[in-house]
Amino acid sequence: KRSHSLGWRRIKGENRIPRPALARLKALAREFRPDTIVVESVPLFKLLQPLRPLTSRLILDMHNVESDLAAQTPGNAPSAVSPEIRQLERRAATIVDRIWVCSKLDRERLKTIITHETPVDIVPNGIPRAQESPRTLPPSPGTSDGFPVILFVGHLGYHP
Repeated sequence: KRSHSLGWRRIKGENRIPRPALARLKALAREFRPDTIVVESVPLFKLLQPLRPLTSRLILDMHNVESDLAAQTPGNAPSAVSPEIRQLERRAATIVDRIWVCSKLDRERLKTIITHETPVDIVPNGIPRAQESPRTLPPSPGTSDGFPVILFVGHLGYHP
């Protein structure tokens, strides 16, 4: 259902986030009380500030350095797209506790963009070689008995 979204201005590449969706997400985080919240990518930037007080550890999972990707995308003028996205990446680094990227190259690219001393960890893509995965996976740990509780916030807006 269409409703008012967070903020009146969005840059290209930033997702529209309806206010009711944020209210439901915040209620879920308060109920679930995760130790860590992982927010998937800069397009969800507008969620970072509202989620910050709801967890002790907020992580931005940047599976792409969006400003770099935008500059490489055919049809985008690097000078028109990258500065706005880079500004979001810089601002995000001041809100989150850590940033995850997929490779050393992405970490180096990001370190040239952000000025804040936020740690940038390399977290490779989940299954780089599916043939090496075990046929059966171990049972999932519970949410008690000392295991951390993590909330992952993502979106389904990636075209491929």
